[in-house]
Amino acid sequence: MVTIYQRGGRTREGRGLKTENFKLKTGADAPGLPLPARFCFPSPAYSHVWNAGLGRLMLRLVGRPDESEVRRLGAQLYAGDPLADEVARWVLERGMSEAQPLILRALDEGIEQVPEAPESLRSLFAQVDEFPAWVDRDKLALASELVRRSGPLGGYVLRDLALIGGYQSSAINKPLVFTGALDGSAANRISETNNFWIDITRENGLERFAPGVRTAVRVRVMHALLRVRIQNNPAWRNEQWGLPINQADLVTTNLAFSVVFLSGLRMLGLQISRREAEAVMHLWRYIGYLLGINVELLPETEKAGIHLLYCLTIAQPGADEDSRALAAALLEEPLAAAYPVQPWKRAMRVRFHHGLSRYFQDRHACRALGIRPTPWVLVGPTLFAGVTLLELLRRVVPGLRGRYVGWGGRYQVWFNRKLQAGREATYTPVDSLRR
Repeated sequence: MVTIYQRGGRTREGRGLKTENFKLKTGADAPGLPLPARFCFPSPAYSHVWNAGLGRLMLRLVGRPDESEVRRLGAQLYAGDPLADEVARWVLERGMSEAQPLILRALDEGIEQVPEAPESLRSLFAQVDEFPAWVDRDKLALASELVRRSGPLGGYVLRDLALIGGYQSSAINKPLVFTGALDGSAANRISETNNFWIDITRENGLERFAPGVRTAVRVRVMHALLRVRIQNNPAWRNEQWGLPINQADLVTTNLAFSVVFLSGLRMLGLQISRREAEAVMHLWRYIGYLLGINVELLPETEKAGIHLLYCLTIAQPGADEDSRALAAALLEEPLAAAYPVQPWKRAMRVRFHHGLSRYFQDRHACRALGIRPTPWVLVGPTLFAGVTLLELLRRVVPGLRGRYVGWGGRYQVWFNRKLQAGREATYTPVDSLRR
C-alpha cells in the first residue's frame, strides 16, 4: 500500500512522517501522481553510459527495456519504508536518548526482551526476525567468500566505480546535500559505508544476532530518521525529487553493491563463476530485505539486475555542482582520513584512486564529475594484468582459493579498522534529532 501525504500543492509519501496539517491519500490515488521532475527519460547523462563501453556490452545481454517499464518503476520514487518510518516517528517523540537503548537491546537480545517496546518497533523486528523461506544460506556463504576473495579489489570497485559513478545523478545525491554532507567529512562517510559492507559480508555475518543484521537495521532506522528530517525541511520538494531515500534510489544503491560490484571486479581481472555471481545477487536481495526494500523489486539474477539497473539509471538526471563537490571530496578523502600515515603516502593514495576512477568511468562521466585525465589511469590495466595472473594460479594450485579468501578477508578487516581509527560507526543522524 502506498501512503501519500499532501499539503497544499505539495505531496509527501510515507507512513510515520510528521503529519500535522496533512491530508491522507492512499491506494488508487497514489499511482495517478505525476512523476517527479527529476524523472528524465531518456537521460542524456546515462545514455552515454549505456551506449558505449561496458554499458553497451551489458545491455546487449539483456536487451533494451521500453519506456513504459521505466515509467512504472518511476512510481517507486514516491515509495518509502512504512515500518521504519513508524519507528522514526516514535524516536522523534521519545528522543534518541530514550529510544536508542531500546533499539540496541532488541538488536542484541531480541525484541521479546524489551517489554516496553512500542508496537512500531515490534512490527519492524517481526519482519527482521522472520528469516524468509527463499533465502539460501549456502548462497549467502558463497557470496561472502567471493567478497572476501576480492580483498582490496572489492573496496576499489565500490569506491572508484560504484560510489563516485553514482554521484552522476544529482537527484540521488540530493538527500546528502540536505543533510549537510557537503560540509561534512567524506572520510567519515567512507568509513561508515566500509564498516557496513564488512559487517554484512563476513562469514555468518547475516545470522540473526551477528554484526551484519545489527548494522543493517541501524542503517535502516537512520535512513528513516533522515527521511523525516528532510521531509520537514520546507526547501524539499517531493514534486521535484520524489521522497527522500525512496525505494527506487534504495534499489539503485543495492545494485551498485551487486551488479556494478561484479562488473568492476571483472574489469580488474577477477574471474567470477556463474554460481558466484548468482550468489552475490542472492546476498544483496536478502540484505535489501533487511534494509526495508520491497523484495519484489530486487532481482534474482545478474541478467535481471542489469535490466533493472538500466531502467533505474536511464531516467536519472545528470551531474550538477553538488555532484562535482561530492566527487572532489571523495577523490581527496585520503588527505583528510583519520588514520595516521605519512603525507607522501596520502598523496599517492589520492593519485591511485584518481587513476582508478578515470579507468572505471567513461569520458562523459569524468567530464561531468570533474575527474581530470591522469597518467595514473594505467593502474587499472596494471591491476588487471596482475590479478589475471593470480587467478590463473588459483585455478591450477590446490588450496590457493582458500588462501585468497583468508588473506583477502583479513586485509579487509585490517583496512576497516584502519579507517575507523579507533572510532565506532554510529549510524545515527544526531543533528536530525535536534531540530
